[in-house]
Amino acid sequence: MYKQGLYHDWVPKIVQLLMILICVVPFLTIFGVYTGNISDMVSHTGTMSEYFVMANYASFIGMTAVMPLLLRTKQYFRTKEVVIGSLTLLPLLGWVCASTESAPLIVVCSFFMGALKMMGLLEFILPIFYMLSPSMNRLEYYPVFYPAVIILAQVSSYYSSYLSYIYSWESVYTVMNIYMLVCATLSVIFMHNSRAMKKVPFYQFDWTGFILFSLSMMVLCYVFVFAKFHGWMQTDVIFKGGILFLILFALFMLRQVTVKRPYIHLAAFKKASVWSSLIMISLLGLLLAAGSVQTTFAMGVLKYNA
Repeated sequence: MYKQGLYHDWVPKIVQLLMILICVVPFLTIFGVYTGNISDMVSHTGTMSEYFVMANYASFIGMTAVMPLLLRTKQYFRTKEVVIGSLTLLPLLGWVCASTESAPLIVVCSFFMGALKMMGLLEFILPIFYMLSPSMNRLEYYPVFYPAVIILAQVSSYYSSYLSYIYSWESVYTVMNIYMLVCATLSVIFMHNSRAMKKVPFYQFDWTGFILFSLSMMVLCYVFVFAKFHGWMQTDVIFKGGILFLILFALFMLRQVTVKRPYIHLAAFKKASVWSSLIMISLLGLLLAAGSVQTTFAMGVLKYNA
């Protein structure tokens, strides 16, 4: 039996709306590393800050890398399985980030947390789309959704810093883990068990392309983050990392043009809408980077706390 929507028919519409708003918050605010807490994490673990900066970027790499897989997971798993699975695995990875002192492990967990949060968020995108624009007009949806996401992320960063300042940097993970487990319990009760579409097997997915893309982006992230620490080109580490990135990315591109079902269809980049989207994302990155500069100025020059 196939059924659209997220919840059982006996759930009132107002309750469904409330459930969507409650359950989408953790997918928008959970991170492996909260930037406002990096200084506390560095002092507690005695690890270089570059690892935690890389972990922050790794979560976004995970979100990007999993995008081509999302439609396949949506066709293979039930909506309820994806949401509950994400809401239970994310607290587990958050607990690992809060309890371990291994910075490389935090980087790996952050990558998978980014992938899981994107998988869960996809299930709520269409209902939120319809809520913000009943006519399903993107020009009405994007100007409301993305600013709301950015504002919510900033509010989350503020409260994570506040909890770290009052208690400890681990406390934000505890709060988010409890919240996500509550959301998972609510989803078990209210979400329906039907499929949204016909089941499609996983074996047709290009897992090799997924691995090559993820590894190449993580290597590039390491090069950018640790370049200053290694003295830019004064050591062989950054040079070898750049060469490794070029090799992995070349193998990835070669595979995309040779396999029958590639990880990413390169023909999409011939569309003007794709390039305009990339330009808008780049401008958004500049905006967020300006916010990071402001934070650095406030903490480093004005001597404010996080």
